Amino acid sequence: MKRTTYLLLTTALSAALLGGPAVAADTPPPPAQNADRAAAAAASQADHARTMAMLHIAKLRPALGANPEKPDNVVNFDEAKAGPLSKLPDPLTFDNGAKVTTPAM
Repeated sequence: MKRTTYLLLTTALSAALLGGPAVAADTPPPPAQNADRAAAAAASQADHARTMAMLHIAKLRPALGANPEKPDNVVNFDEAKAGPLSKLPDPLTFDNGAKVTTPAM
């Protein structure tokens, strides 16, 4: 009895605070809302395909995963495995090779 009263009070309070009727979480949305969602999803997919075609992108790269069981797509956090492009130039050396010796340079 206490649990039922508590549930009724919380749903009524949430409806009053949110400004709408209280709907159970497992209640499916109305058919019109399902149709709107389906139309929005179809429009989004069509726009994505159109953008990919305009940019001449055949397929997207798979996202990086954190699962070490699949080593083909694991995020690389090991600095020892970093490629040669990770070597940064010395900030205290000019393009011509001269070293910076004073703050005025």
